[in-house]
Amino acid sequence: MANITQQFPTANGVSPEERGTSTQPFVIAQAPATGPQLIPWSKYIPFAKGAEVLVQGKIRLLVEIPFSGSGTIHELTDGEFDFSVIIPVDLKAVLPAFLASLVDPKGDVSVSAKITYVGEGSSNRAAFSITGVGRREKSVHIQSKPDERILTPPGGLTIPTGFPSPFPKDVEIREVHMVPVKDSLEIKVTMASPVPDFTINVSKKS
Repeated sequence: MANITQQFPTANGVSPEERGTSTQPFVIAQAPATGPQLIPWSKYIPFAKGAEVLVQGKIRLLVEIPFSGSGTIHELTDGEFDFSVIIPVDLKAVLPAFLASLVDPKGDVSVSAKITYVGEGSSNRAAFSITGVGRREKSVHIQSKPDERILTPPGGLTIPTGFPSPFPKDVEIREVHMVPVKDSLEIKVTMASPVPDFTINVSKKS
């Protein structure tokens, strides 16, 4: 860190020593520290690399659809969060008969994502894939607060549902709020209309 110093000059041929003025330099300004200060992912994600987790929640698409699946934390460093989730789906078990006849009896929804955090703001990147959709990349705005980390994909993130009409063909995620709660994680997802917001609960498998 560089210091900017100043000394008293000689006045009218009289030296500082003769005037009794100290010649010791003093600091009048300091150069700022360089480099961004990263807030590590571990502040918001209470799991270690390699942890197996339980993922639970429910989303409303015409009707309320509960889901429960499992996930793995593949990487967790200051700048990288890499995970995958598999959710078995049996819509015929939760839908009314007139809707159940329109969908496949069973199937799995798989999601994998790697989020690279380089600092606060919009310079961060996310690479992800969802069942039936190839790997995609998108910029992500990240805002870190003392009790939550907020991820906002500029312009929203559109995800196909894979469901036939009258279900929506796709849904749009506006924001993701990651809130640590003791030894678990709440992921509060803000959706675009007409799909209501919902919460995903993530806990370590026992």
